[in-house]
Amino acid sequence: MRGQFVRAAYLAVPLSAAAADQASKWLVRNWFEARGAEAAVVIPGFLNLVGSSNPGGAFGILPGAPWFFFAVSLVLGSCAIAVMLFSRLDARISIALGLVGGGAMGNLVDRVRFGEVYDFLDVHAGAQHWPAFNAADVFLVAGIGIMIVSFALPKQTRAKTP
Repeated sequence: MRGQFVRAAYLAVPLSAAAADQASKWLVRNWFEARGAEAAVVIPGFLNLVGSSNPGGAFGILPGAPWFFFAVSLVLGSCAIAVMLFSRLDARISIALGLVGGGAMGNLVDRVRFGEVYDFLDVHAGAQHWPAFNAADVFLVAGIGIMIVSFALPKQTRAKTP
């Protein structure tokens, strides 16, 4: 019984991540539309909000291949969530996989609805800008980062989930 509860709790991670991604995109789009703006400074010299459509993959690579990224998002998200739910993994790894799956699914929703992904976070140092990204990308990177750190820890500090 406890194992089922743990799996249900872990399922909340990807669902929450995908929902948070979609909500953040909706809020930013509507905020821009209401103001007739396309960008806003949040932290001068470091963070802007921008409205940016990305028909390609990370950093705009392969812009002419939206179905490739649709398939990658679907497979990555589904596999991450399936492994998280049906394997006895370290709790951190399960949460990390949930973040990866939720991030992939958040971007997948954009690809299905719009044929491209909406990016809105513009991080920069002065005039040097990182490519725009969104909340789903943050969840993907955070999940991968958690996995890297977790695998680097000594094995005895990792506990299996029931």
